[in-house]
Amino acid sequence: MTDAKLRVLHLIGVDDSRTVTVSFLSPDPARLRYGCAGNVEFAPLVDPDRFELVPLLCGDIPSESADVARLDVALNAICDPDTNGASLRAAAKVVKQLGIGVVNDPAKVARTSRDQVATALAGLAGVVVPSTIKVAPSYISEVEHLLDAGAATAPFLFREAGSHGGHALVRIDHRSQLRNLERFAFDGRRFYVSDFVDFRSDDGLYRKYRVLVIGGSVHRKHLIICDDWNIHSRSRSFMGDRPDLQAEEDAWVEEASLDLAPFAAMHALLGLDFFGVDFGVLPDGRMVLFEVNACVRALQGGTTQSGIDSHADTTERIKESLASVLLDKARLRQPASGSP
Repeated sequence: MTDAKLRVLHLIGVDDSRTVTVSFLSPDPARLRYGCAGNVEFAPLVDPDRFELVPLLCGDIPSESADVARLDVALNAICDPDTNGASLRAAAKVVKQLGIGVVNDPAKVARTSRDQVATALAGLAGVVVPSTIKVAPSYISEVEHLLDAGAATAPFLFREAGSHGGHALVRIDHRSQLRNLERFAFDGRRFYVSDFVDFRSDDGLYRKYRVLVIGGSVHRKHLIICDDWNIHSRSRSFMGDRPDLQAEEDAWVEEASLDLAPFAAMHALLGLDFFGVDFGVLPDGRMVLFEVNACVRALQGGTTQSGIDSHADTTERIKESLASVLLDKARLRQPASGSP
């Protein structure tokens, strides 16, 4: 490998609805800005002084052949098999054709839907993995039939497949609340039904922890504490006037001991080079999983640094860890250029 920048094929996927969100229009294609759902935002984590990202858009859409020059490694940003199945299949073909190493093999990402992950990780020592099934009901009565048949048990979470961040999510504690599902469109789309495990701490608050696993290395990302179970980024406002909770997060991110065994097992079972884990901790010390997949963001969209000063060192460690994985995956012998 020379001192030149590593050329990284940045695989991005158009979702299965063939929808692209344009955020900036320009007659100059280089200035056009757009976003695709179902992709993790890698670009802010990649040092432009060390790596040159070569974007390639994938999807189930008619296209011309793409001539690519020398490439050293691929970085697959397509992360959601529920919304981006076609682009994951296309990306897998590209990687196979080029014969280069890839970070987050698309074929492995395709096996990380919520129900598949729940099956793969069931039985991990010290970890509670809520039972999760995928359904496509036409009527609320079909969800009630799941309860009758024992396929689901209240309380449970009901969410639209492909949704993240606490959106399109409802908690059902009793049969009488099934009418709350009327907010969803039962038009053939898929949903997940997952056991709800009460993870409230002894002080009555809820704590959601996030770690990133990059090349097997575990990085504590954040701890958000709130008085509501549905914790997401906006829930951080609850901690705004609570210096004690802020100090608790800082201590966990920088100082707390952490049992690495469960994350090592997840890395081995899922085979991903980059993924996140959102979880709670039960009073008896067991971990309860909320989400384990490649869609967990390291930073807020469009930013290159955390907005929280105490997370700066963590962000730099995450960037360096991703750089190490890219270097490890890059082949010493450069492949011939191709036209995927």
